[in-house]
Amino acid sequence: MNFNSKQNLEFGAYKSLYMKSIFFYAVAFSAIVTACGSAQPATSLSEGQVAQVLQDQSYQFNAQFMTPMGGKQRTITGSYYLLVSKDQVVADLPYIGKAYTTNIGSTDGGIKFTSKEFTYSTEPAKNDGKDIHIKPKDVPDIQELILTVYTNGSAYLHVTSISRQSITYIGDIAKPREVKSAIQ
Repeated sequence: MNFNSKQNLEFGAYKSLYMKSIFFYAVAFSAIVTACGSAQPATSLSEGQVAQVLQDQSYQFNAQFMTPMGGKQRTITGSYYLLVSKDQVVADLPYIGKAYTTNIGSTDGGIKFTSKEFTYSTEPAKNDGKDIHIKPKDVPDIQELILTVYTNGSAYLHVTSISRQSITYIGDIAKPREVKSAIQ
């Protein structure tokens, strides 16, 4: 074997390794792009239906992701929601973040409440959306819920609490489902 054929073999090995790494990075990049594209929540409601449930003040926010203040976004597994009607607001949401006070004897760290006394106001948001401000009067821990809903049904919920750091949820708006029992 002469020197030139040895160089050709080495070059061929490097070329093969180079092509494999390009293929690996291309597959990894396409997987990331696909995952990021599918991270946007999809709703089963049309734009007209979204406008109607908001006007009727009868809808449900389904949480799919949560982002604690100063933390990373996390996927939510399970069925967590904020149910809004003219008579009550029912929340069953997970929570991750810093708590300033604790409830002794409580084993659940989520945001769970039923409010029958609350203020409800809406205002236009950026990009054809609506900002909905809900301030429960009979839930002492929750200061305000700000729900931003877009015409395609995607929504962001920001919860401000007295005893915990703020948290934001990403999800979508749907027609309300029946809640078996109000969470206290």
